[in-house]
Amino acid sequence: MPPLSRWFIKSGFVALALGLVLELLQLRPTSLFPSLPAAALHLGAIHLLTVGWLLQVISGVAFWMFPRHRSQPPRGDDRLGWGALVLINVGLLLRLLGESWRLGFGGPAWPLVVSALLQLGGLALVLLLLWPRIRAT
Repeated sequence: MPPLSRWFIKSGFVALALGLVLELLQLRPTSLFPSLPAAALHLGAIHLLTVGWLLQVISGVAFWMFPRHRSQPPRGDDRLGWGALVLINVGLLLRLLGESWRLGFGGPAWPLVVSALLQLGGLALVLLLLWPRIRAT
């Protein structure tokens, strides 16, 4: 398995674990982290489970398993994949912090906008990397 696939899959499992922890934190006593609303925890968990876990695991497996190019390099330019991995995870982190800041303390919306743009850029890089490998046999 290529290193990029391993990193995508490991990052996905970390996101899965964090998403489940955020879901469990919703059951906390109200005196523990009183300024952090349950909505921020729930939205963060949903985002971690969908973008963090599903997108990254699917991307890692697709990079590993999709048909290889007939020319060199067989899996394409993996710099696109590394860039996607960074953009997606920085976007996820910014989403978690921005959601908590906005819902818990009345913060601005710009971190969520930047987060969405980073994740969209990461998805675009994944598509650029994998699209040429989808071909008829």
